[in-house]
Amino acid sequence: MDITKIFEGKALTDLTPAFYADYYAQRAQLSGEQLEATLVQGNERYTSGAPIPKNFASQMEVLMNGQDPVVAALACSDSRFKLDYMFDTNLGEIFTVLVAGGSSSKAAVGSFEYGGLHLPNSIKLLVVIGHEDCGAVNAARKAALAMVDGSATKTGSRDLEHVKSKILTPETIDVIQSGVCVKGVTIMHTRAVIETMLFKSQTLRERALCGDLRIVPVYLSFSGAAEFFPIELARKPDGVSVIFKSADPVGSRRDIVTAFKCGAHGNGACPVAKRLGVHGSMPIPCTSAPGAQSQRRF
Repeated sequence: MDITKIFEGKALTDLTPAFYADYYAQRAQLSGEQLEATLVQGNERYTSGAPIPKNFASQMEVLMNGQDPVVAALACSDSRFKLDYMFDTNLGEIFTVLVAGGSSSKAAVGSFEYGGLHLPNSIKLLVVIGHEDCGAVNAARKAALAMVDGSATKTGSRDLEHVKSKILTPETIDVIQSGVCVKGVTIMHTRAVIETMLFKSQTLRERALCGDLRIVPVYLSFSGAAEFFPIELARKPDGVSVIFKSADPVGSRRDIVTAFKCGAHGNGACPVAKRLGVHGSMPIPCTSAPGAQSQRRF
């Protein structure tokens, strides 16, 4: 489905409720892989400054009778990253759950189970999104580094401490203390979030393992560019293992540590683009200097 071509040359008066009803019906028939391609294409339009025209009144006239999204997203509540803009989508296309740090929760899992069980065409694609300079990830990274010398790193709020603790898994602490930069930690966190959701939810787990639900980690930068990380899922006794696809699929930890070692590649593009099979509108450089620490407070 070439969305750019469908909307090419359309004036707002052409974008009638009947037009959108047909458009939504076509989109609902796409596979998870095809839906991912539409997000890649939409992000390319966004970063090039050429979004499709939109008639929100006509869209809502169709959607007031009920929603039927087939894409879902778990993302951080950071106000700088608006998914409908960054993927150039219309109203009713992305079923979105936002939480600080983009972490899993009972509410998030329940929301996605609802999307899979009760929406007309079921969610076919779930993107788990991390982003540049995430305050929660920065706070977690600072806390993990402080564990080495035992310095206190409290946020001053019990609930914020809970958000931070969601990111500070043993594996994440390990890679942080191995010298991995913020971007690498963010991508590791999306992987952990996926594994946690699939462990908690039999519904999501079985749909993902049988191929009915495609799950993709995504990283967003301030430039607006999105990187999509293809993964494979492997069943294990206590849940599901998420493996980044690459020429050397080692389960991701060694890939992440190698690719995102602070200062390993200066200010150039991260080698993760090749190692983890990333695709998207453009490679996103990692600008973390050796030992660099964010000055932003969580």
